[in-house]
Amino acid sequence: MSISTPAKKLSVLVVEDDADSLHLLCKMLEAMGHAPIGFRSGKSALDGIQGKQVDLAMLDIMMPEMNGYEVLAQLRELPGFNALPVIMVTAKD
Repeated sequence: MSISTPAKKLSVLVVEDDADSLHLLCKMLEAMGHAPIGFRSGKSALDGIQGKQVDLAMLDIMMPEMNGYEVLAQLRELPGFNALPVIMVTAKD
């Protein structure tokens, strides 16, 4: 399987509390020609994306303190993020 260069480089918000999983997701996105913006918690992500352009979000569902659904709800309240496409990610069976 080959990875081709995307027509448009996407800025992808990745929120994953597990450091190894975050690293893997970001490396995969980079290999596909995208620009990941990674965070290990929902709060740090919400604080860190203020004023940034994001094309897609990948949110871990099961995280301590704030789960992916809670992050999504707060993302939707931020200006410019109400229609952001989101992929929910989980390692749970």
